[in-house]
Amino acid sequence: MRASSGRLFSGLDRKILEMMAKAGSIQFRGEPFPLKSGKESHFYVSLREELGLNPPFLSLVGKKLAEVIWNITSKSERRPCLIGVPMAGDILAQACATEAHHLLRAGSNHPEISFLRMRSRVKAH
Repeated sequence: MRASSGRLFSGLDRKILEMMAKAGSIQFRGEPFPLKSGKESHFYVSLREELGLNPPFLSLVGKKLAEVIWNITSKSERRPCLIGVPMAGDILAQACATEAHHLLRAGSNHPEISFLRMRSRVKAH
């Protein structure tokens, strides 16, 4: 399957899109929805709660993120380390690192992906 941009969707991409549709994470609205950038869109994507409430969905998203990170960092000598922006990004960074670890145990030859947590507030001391 190809997107209108010409990008080819993988089997993993299709599974993620199917799970997003089942979870109600993708919505089409007749009335455009205002985005933070000031632009408007008829499509609304929400994953904050859906990922945490659906571990198989979170696992697939983690695998996809690991694929993307490995592709972007393939020529780097450094080990990728993700820092999730609180709160929504934490779960994505952890899922990516966890799924990367599972893929490595299954025989993948990519580097580990680690993750760190960012404080939601500056520590006062």
